[in-house]
Amino acid sequence: MFSGRSAIGSAWAGRVFSLRSLRVFAAVAFAIIVAAATLAVTPLASLSPFTPSQAGAAPITGIPGSITRNPGNPADDDSTFLTTTVPNGVCRAEINARGGGGENSPDFILNGGDGGAGANITAVFRVTPGRTIEVRRWAGAPANTTGSQDGGAGGDAIEVFEAGTTLMVAGGGGGGANNIDTAPTTNGGFGGDAGMPNAAGAFGGQGGSAGDGTLPTGSAGGVSGTSHSGSGGSGGNGTGGDLGAGSTLNYAGQNGAAGAARYGGLAGTGGYYSLWPGYWGPNGGSGGAGYGGGGGGGGGSYHATAGADGVSDVGGGGGGGGSYVNPASVVTGTIHEVSATQNYNVSSTTNNGFDTNVGSTINWIPCAYDLGVQKSPTSQTVRPGGTVTWNIKVYNNGPDNMSTNTAAVAGIPTNRDTSVITDLLPAGATFGTMPSNCAVSGGTQVTCWDIKAPVSAQNPGGSATNYTTVPVTLAVPATAEAGTCYSNTAVLDGQRPSQPLGGDVMPNASTSQLVCVVGDTGLTKTASPTSVQRGSGSVTWTVTLTADDEIAAGFIPTIVDTGLQGLPYSTSGPVIGGTAAGTADCTALPSTVVTCTGSMDTGQTITLTYITTIPCDASPGSVVYNTASAQDQILGGPELADEAGASVLITENPECPPIAPTGATGEIGATGATGEIGATGATGEIGATGATGEIGATGATGEIGATGATGEIGATGATGEIG
Repeated sequence: MFSGRSAIGSAWAGRVFSLRSLRVFAAVAFAIIVAAATLAVTPLASLSPFTPSQAGAAPITGIPGSITRNPGNPADDDSTFLTTTVPNGVCRAEINARGGGGENSPDFILNGGDGGAGANITAVFRVTPGRTIEVRRWAGAPANTTGSQDGGAGGDAIEVFEAGTTLMVAGGGGGGANNIDTAPTTNGGFGGDAGMPNAAGAFGGQGGSAGDGTLPTGSAGGVSGTSHSGSGGSGGNGTGGDLGAGSTLNYAGQNGAAGAARYGGLAGTGGYYSLWPGYWGPNGGSGGAGYGGGGGGGGGSYHATAGADGVSDVGGGGGGGGSYVNPASVVTGTIHEVSATQNYNVSSTTNNGFDTNVGSTINWIPCAYDLGVQKSPTSQTVRPGGTVTWNIKVYNNGPDNMSTNTAAVAGIPTNRDTSVITDLLPAGATFGTMPSNCAVSGGTQVTCWDIKAPVSAQNPGGSATNYTTVPVTLAVPATAEAGTCYSNTAVLDGQRPSQPLGGDVMPNASTSQLVCVVGDTGLTKTASPTSVQRGSGSVTWTVTLTADDEIAAGFIPTIVDTGLQGLPYSTSGPVIGGTAAGTADCTALPSTVVTCTGSMDTGQTITLTYITTIPCDASPGSVVYNTASAQDQILGGPELADEAGASVLITENPECPPIAPTGATGEIGATGATGEIGATGATGEIGATGATGEIGATGATGEIGATGATGEIGATGATGEIG
């Protein structure tokens, strides 16, 4: 109970490909794009890491390993302090704070009480670069020097603040009491130890022992069982510890003072023997400073037989100061640091010796985070004169946020982690409007900062939006040749990843899908004539594809006459014509499909002519609606129609035989009454099923007779015509 004490590795990115010289590549690439129909963004996790060496030094470097702050010895009822600033690039700090031990009684060698131990606490806290760390030393209560039998002073406490918020307090030990007996007293007048945290929260200091050796109960000081000795002061526990009562014998000792705030209470004075001027009883030990200072121990009595009557004449020991660890800031559990996985806990040991090694040592722990980049276009096609937009997303896969700083950002910051994105822009491309945490830092570079990682136990201040988006735009010239494709690659420089989580596993380079210039085509379809007699005429269908832009070879859409595919009448064709017939290189395939591998100039047409003969068995008054389709590669925005239709009315021809109408359905006869159910007969053999006979007229339902035995099933007759 009592202690005695960035390399950029994509050289080909940004090129512009002319697909007039790469016809096969164009046909295959766009067949895939059109088949997909939507923009497919490759999931970030499936992208391959960038293999060249990592570039740049964007993460803060030169982070100091540790710093020690030991403020000087303060005056009574006062404090001293030293400060430092959380370095850039840091997310956590391992802080060791050491409170001083209480002073032994000056007559310690001749049986005086021992001083209690100060707290030596280690814990890890979340910190923010740019904030001030203050290490403040609070004075323990001084020794009571009234009279001639001094007790020991209380130990000093150390409090560590971040930007004015208390992170931890390491309490000081209580002072030992004086003993005027010549014989030692076991545990008599010992100062209490400071609070010893093993978790977050407040931990009370230990109470001092009474002069007669009565031990404390937790933070409550020991209560003397004799009238000769003082009681121990109580330990601090968020508030000041209670005083220790003085002895009650004639020439009694005085009570000690209670602790208040961070300061310990002064010890009580020993009793004064007025018959012999200059003879004093033993003073108590003073309280240690802390999170609630310890109470001072009570003074002991003086009497003529002191030391010869076998009764202890000893002051009460001072209470130890309380200690504290801030639950809102402390970090516990498993944390993935840059080089190793750590399991953090709050721990305490004793710091013995009066105000020895009082102060704080801080180990700075850098942020660990892994960034990745993904680049994708908003569309994989663009028309001449249109705009291409790519989005560069820089992800933070954690485990920590990028290191930030309390200082306001002015331009590109140098006081926090940053990341440089290099985009090898196609000619004419520019960066769009930057997000608030990014800025253009060069012709092809953007610098970003303050990208948060996902929320986790390690990173409660994270974000579900663990990325920032940098837009890139390109105005495509109106004269751009259809089939021209643009490629774009973004490269990310270095980070400070967690090696236990695999190091730099996120992709540091991303090449977007090709964005290709495509021309627009429009489709129309006509029928001539628009009405025709059955059995005496035919219909001419004309499908016309018109180029609104220049269409490169391999980019003429396939023309499918879907309406003719299901028409039950004889159709011939197609006859391929139009102003582009000489360059379009079209081929008719089965099922009214026409493919063209050539090219078209703006305004040129391809026409397909089909002729359908209308037979006599066509229904007069019916309408034949016929559609065709030619889907170009424009995947969004305004464009000409890719589908068209035409209709023809079938009229009567008196020379064709009439089509018999369907007769009316007769009435359903009434259902007869249900008769009694007879006994079930034995089941006979099942005979062969015969043909179904003609359906006769429904007769009246007769009475239901008794059920006879079940006979054999006869053959089923042939099915007749339905009347």
